[in-house]
Amino acid sequence: MTDIPERVTRLEAQMSEVRTDVGEIKRQLTKTATKQDLENLKAFFADRDAAAGDRMWWITKALVLLFGAAVLAAFGIEKIPQLWR
Repeated sequence: MTDIPERVTRLEAQMSEVRTDVGEIKRQLTKTATKQDLENLKAFFADRDAAAGDRMWWITKALVLLFGAAVLAAFGIEKIPQLWR
């Protein structure tokens, strides 16, 4: 019975540690991503990828036109019909 104050002191210290740990867990839970956050992120990447795909098609078309213009400039407009005779 003489060690009851020591036990109480140890239990109080352990409870303080548990409270600190629970507080840390709660802080970390508020920082974690929710399902809504993940859905928003998926939608963002889908929109970004769609926009990048559209830009890639425009770049491809522009390069084809540029190549065509370079061929016209190299051969001359009047020599182009002779290529298919």
